[in-house]
Amino acid sequence: MEHQETPAATLIPKHDTENPQDDYRAYYPPTKWGRRVLYLRRMGKYLIPPALLVILGFSMMPSPSYNYAYFNATTMLISTTICVAFFWAYFQFILVARISVEDMQDKPSSDLLEEIQETINQGVHLYLSAKFKACGAFICIFSIIVFAWISYTSGDVLWGFLTTISFWSGASTSMSCGYAGIKMAVFSNVRTVVCAEQQQNQGGGWAWSFNTPFRAGLANGFQVSGSMLLSFYSILAAFRIQYSQPTDWYYLTDAMTGYALGTTIVSLFARVVGGIFVKGADIGADMAGKITKKSIGEDDMRNPAAIADYVGDNIGHILGMNLDYFGSLGEAICAVLVLGSSIGVGVVSADINAAWDAMIYPLSVFCMGVIVSLVCSVITTNIRPVTTEKSIETSFKTQIFATTGLLLPVNYIVSEALLPEQFYLQPIVGDQYFSLGPFEAFLAVSCGTIGALLMGLVTEYHTSHAFTPVKEVADACKTGAATNLIYGLSLGYKSTIVPSLLLAFMIFYSYSLCDMYGVGLASVGYLANLATVMAMNTYGPICDNAAGIAEMAKLDATIRQKTRVLNFSGVSFAAIGKGHAIGSASLVSVALLGAFLSRVRLSNMIYISGVNTLDPLFFTFLIIGGMLPFAFSAMVMGSVAATVMDIVSEVKFQFERNPNLCAESHISSFERVKPDYLACVLVATRKSLQEMIAPTLLVVLSPLICGLFFGIIALTGMLIGCILSCIQLSLSMTNAGGAWANSKKFIERATGDDAIKSGSSNVYVASLVGDSVGDPLKDTVGPALNVMMRGMTVISLVFADVFLGVNQGRGVYGA
Repeated sequence: MEHQETPAATLIPKHDTENPQDDYRAYYPPTKWGRRVLYLRRMGKYLIPPALLVILGFSMMPSPSYNYAYFNATTMLISTTICVAFFWAYFQFILVARISVEDMQDKPSSDLLEEIQETINQGVHLYLSAKFKACGAFICIFSIIVFAWISYTSGDVLWGFLTTISFWSGASTSMSCGYAGIKMAVFSNVRTVVCAEQQQNQGGGWAWSFNTPFRAGLANGFQVSGSMLLSFYSILAAFRIQYSQPTDWYYLTDAMTGYALGTTIVSLFARVVGGIFVKGADIGADMAGKITKKSIGEDDMRNPAAIADYVGDNIGHILGMNLDYFGSLGEAICAVLVLGSSIGVGVVSADINAAWDAMIYPLSVFCMGVIVSLVCSVITTNIRPVTTEKSIETSFKTQIFATTGLLLPVNYIVSEALLPEQFYLQPIVGDQYFSLGPFEAFLAVSCGTIGALLMGLVTEYHTSHAFTPVKEVADACKTGAATNLIYGLSLGYKSTIVPSLLLAFMIFYSYSLCDMYGVGLASVGYLANLATVMAMNTYGPICDNAAGIAEMAKLDATIRQKTRVLNFSGVSFAAIGKGHAIGSASLVSVALLGAFLSRVRLSNMIYISGVNTLDPLFFTFLIIGGMLPFAFSAMVMGSVAATVMDIVSEVKFQFERNPNLCAESHISSFERVKPDYLACVLVATRKSLQEMIAPTLLVVLSPLICGLFFGIIALTGMLIGCILSCIQLSLSMTNAGGAWANSKKFIERATGDDAIKSGSSNVYVASLVGDSVGDPLKDTVGPALNVMMRGMTVISLVFADVFLGVNQGRGVYGA
């Protein structure tokens, strides 16, 4: 008897009901994903109201150790913002969840899309399981080191214990935010395809297909913002019970640096491991056709690495971005708290609450950014929805300009309302307190907010297809891959000029206003509209997955074209987002360096006059610090190449084992030929985890070894050299890679599909070479360098007292 295949339509059980419009479950297919949506909706219905009451009750809880109440204007603002952020994230998720894959008119396509989505979800789960186990093991080991060293050098076991608690809190919250974000993205990508199909069948339009990935991005951005505020302020308020006196806030803020360290470790794992995975899978999938010498593209379902490519997009661009920005925000606020820990010194009892409000002022700034982002998001989704292809990019720019413009007056009002008329801080150098007022703090915050907008515009100019630089790179492809690479490298080097000047001005101006405290405020102002930035950065990977899924499922050409257009705009703004991330990492690193130096001068008055830049030890390690990012980049790039080779070997093995995978027939069923997709995911996961060991140890051990053996002066020089090199390398690599990627997209839109698929377009082939070289630069090395400079400075900050305890800060080999 001849074997009969199981039709794809029978692979997924259907929910049978006579009145689906009256059935609550009719909105969701009764698959594993459908059950999860039902669970989340019920969980939200029953858990969110009590959770909000708990938050509100905690904010009004009196302290048993001192005569004050947590309930004041600042705490009320933070508590309200947490509630609003979680509510808005949940609301956006529900709007996306109401879209059912079964709404597609083509039933076999509906079943096929669900199969593809479930396979992607399995790949994501496989990666997350392995990665979080490795990360959790490292965190357990490192937490023992944190507790032992801090407790031993300070002689205060409680201080070491609280630092370890905050370390665990930062790491666990960061991982949970990353998990929620990547699951939201996988859940939304296929629903973007469904909306594109439905809107196309109803005469065209763009609102539904645009709003779906954008709402998913909003859910991601607001859940990250709310989670950070909730976990950070809960730990801070709990620690204040122990350190209630203003003279104790030095210990309070120092214990909170563990939170920044936890977020840094997790983001380092995400950027290094995820970056190696995403580019290894991407390039490996691209090379499948070259292996077989057949027309098998990266989105062809016969390609064993296709699903690994989709999984990598979510890992690198969603999980990595979530943890990267979460880490930047946590580190920025910790740096400001450390730099502002002397605010309460010398105040009378009646002014303690005012001093506390001044110290947690950066949290108030970020709260207003969350609220402003919420208000402005309604403009894009409801007031001025996307109606044409060109209005997609216009809507993104409207979001950025609207949030920036609204943040300026709002921050002024918050500064005047919550800050005292005058407060005092210790400078980094010198022993005289300097006074500040609300207006100076507002100017420092605004410097960062406006600087973020300008950094985005400069990055857009260098990486967008609408401007001359990218068009020149695309034009260079006419004479081959060599000129394309030369033009791209030139653009990358040139693109460092204006951003470096912008960063220099932001640091100088904010420092002149409020010393290093002003640089910290500028970094918080830079990240104030983080929810909006994350929404736009989440939009791109979701649309990229949607375009690939539509291609893999062989949907109608008009649907595929719509998803390509959505992806095209997403790629453009992904490049802008990477430039934004570099700016934030640069400011945060400088603020953390200032916090480190403030801890040194408070613990050891020898360094009150500052660091002598002509000291031979300082200058020696300045050069060594400048070298470290190059060594780190070499390790990561080599790891990408090694991962590509392993994936290519796996793909080649599957093609040799099953020659039917190379069949030229038009494959319309996911079950007719099904490669072992998860094998490629497993290969990429294992290889990326193996390859991340060396670069991770370089980041973690370099400041520890330098501080312990050569002292504070050597460590300061190494940190400065590392920051300077990281900024320039990250800018040039990211912008060059973004220009190559967008020039390829630009050529794709101008080249016929037949010419592209047959490889007859030499211009397109040249653009592919540039894109393949630029991909690991912009998606792996560049983002990882951001975490490197932040990670080395925050490790130095957390262990500053440990270094000072070794030969009075001179190190083992110090004179």
